Amino acid sequence: MDVSAILAPHAPGAATPPIAGRHTKAVAAGHRQEQTAPAAVGPRGLAAALGPGLLEPHFQAVVDCDTGALRAVEALARWRTADELIEGEDLVALAERAGACALLDAEMLRLAVKQVSAWRQLPGLRELELHANLSPASLRDPGLAERIERTCQDAGMDPEALWMEVTETSVIDDLPEAATTLSALRRLGVRIWVDDFGAGYASLAYVKQLPIDGVKIDRSFIADIDCSRTGRAIVAAVVSLASPLALGVIAEGVESARQAAVVRRLGVHATQGFYHGRPQAPSDGIGGLPCSEAAARSRRAP
Repeated sequence: MDVSAILAPHAPGAATPPIAGRHTKAVAAGHRQEQTAPAAVGPRGLAAALGPGLLEPHFQAVVDCDTGALRAVEALARWRTADELIEGEDLVALAERAGACALLDAEMLRLAVKQVSAWRQLPGLRELELHANLSPASLRDPGLAERIERTCQDAGMDPEALWMEVTETSVIDDLPEAATTLSALRRLGVRIWVDDFGAGYASLAYVKQLPIDGVKIDRSFIADIDCSRTGRAIVAAVVSLASPLALGVIAEGVESARQAAVVRRLGVHATQGFYHGRPQAPSDGIGGLPCSEAAARSRRAP
């Protein structure tokens, strides 16, 4: 069955409607106190902080190394203005200057959970999982677990289908606080992954203090893995350290078949990167894959 014909009706909240805001004021204000109050969450709160624009979640595939099955998609934020599409580090910097990182996290998660919940209703995609990112500001929010639970309930998605990603640098400054917050999420069924692993402290020493389920190896170790003995040694070391702890391992930044083959031989469980597809809006497919192909690849899972 080709699900592309019915994708559009099943794409609720694919983007936040454009709302006028105060872009100049938000940028000129410098680093503001971070907003975490539930009342401020939503498209109007974001527009007031970031300026006129449209929040668009784009999705990139996470693919099982052994089966080639589509396991999950990662939601990546895009802020569309009249002049440009702001993404990545530029969007993070804009949100930080506006004190709106927690607002961005909350609205992105709302849109992404609604979209993935809709995709999970389609044939072949019922086990699709969602990776989403948590900023340091969100980790400091005592009401985070309650809000994520409500977000999943509103969209009708099981929290066990949600994988929240944190970076090493966001947890290392206050491990006890991070452990408390992440433990509350784990009690909901949410799984926790360390993103960009190795880019900061390159150590699993702190992992035993956190309730995590896996690590995503930073793309800098994957870039030349097909020709670098050092890169292969680092990835092999991460896999060997993660295995006794029953942690999953995902390689980020995989851009070629050769890289995918190398990390698979080294024991990495899943891959993500341009080799499988660039991040795409929901209207362009599922995680960078055509809709029918995404459904077919998901069905390969045992």
